[in-house]
Amino acid sequence: MQAFGLYGYSVSVLVISIMLGVAGIALGFGFALDNKKLKEFGKNEIMQSVFNGLLVGSLMALFSANGIVSMMLNGISMQANTSLSCPLLLQPNKAMCVAYNYLVSPTPYTFMGSTNMSILELSSMLLGVLYGVYALLGLASIFLAPLLSQIKYASQLVATIAISASLQASFILFAAATAIAVILPLGMVLRTFYLTRKLGSFLIAFAIGIYVVLPLSYVFNAYVANGYISQLPAELSQLSQISTYGTYANVLSSNTIPGKIYSLIESGMDVLVGFIEKVFGILAYLVLYAFVLPLFSLVLTAISIKELASVMGSDAGVLDRFRLI
Repeated sequence: MQAFGLYGYSVSVLVISIMLGVAGIALGFGFALDNKKLKEFGKNEIMQSVFNGLLVGSLMALFSANGIVSMMLNGISMQANTSLSCPLLLQPNKAMCVAYNYLVSPTPYTFMGSTNMSILELSSMLLGVLYGVYALLGLASIFLAPLLSQIKYASQLVATIAISASLQASFILFAAATAIAVILPLGMVLRTFYLTRKLGSFLIAFAIGIYVVLPLSYVFNAYVANGYISQLPAELSQLSQISTYGTYANVLSSNTIPGKIYSLIESGMDVLVGFIEKVFGILAYLVLYAFVLPLFSLVLTAISIKELASVMGSDAGVLDRFRLI
């Protein structure tokens, strides 16, 4: 993707040139009229225009297709034995590609030699197993009401996890489409004007934060996920085997002598309780990957945006409402 979109760079340079001219005129009138305020305004605006020009050039060098930032993001993300598939929109930023695969990839992906499934795919598989077991046990709902309640709760949590992963992936796509092509050039233009300088600085910081820091934090999440998430498909496969009709048909079969009915029911309950425990064990990891690690990504990105905005002269007051940042 071309940095600043098709016209962002030209517009930024044009506005900077105009403001440099306005500042020069103001400085000239200041000396002509011996007006201290005009002199100070002119000098300050000339310095700001020069700084904005350097900033535009630096950002172009950093965020162009083969720029420093692009090479850094792609180098960190595409380690050895990494195989990803993602929309064309994300191809220039491989860190965003990792984030997309981590969240909603419809097929398994390989990251640093470890083949994993996305949060959405794992959630969908687990949700299918839970719905199947819930429907099967519904025939004996009077006796199994507590277990059915646990399965229903787990199903709701898994559905929430799937929705969370989809929303995060949608924001990654939004960042890929707008950060460099729309938000960054808009911030540069607004920063050029005196009245909107702080807002422009914030938008520049916001664009860099969601294009660089946010996807890199998901690369870190993928590193963490490599430790366990590749084992989840095997555990889900075990759950699928437990939840088949044949297993429960053997456990609950009535073709036994009356003296064994009690032990049969007891063993069946043990299987179901073990099933619930395994489900919540998997859910514990899914909650970590779908909520806890993304929350870390969000906080890290917000802190980066706030600090970068402060460096460029914006107070980032909106982020001050988050007391922990």
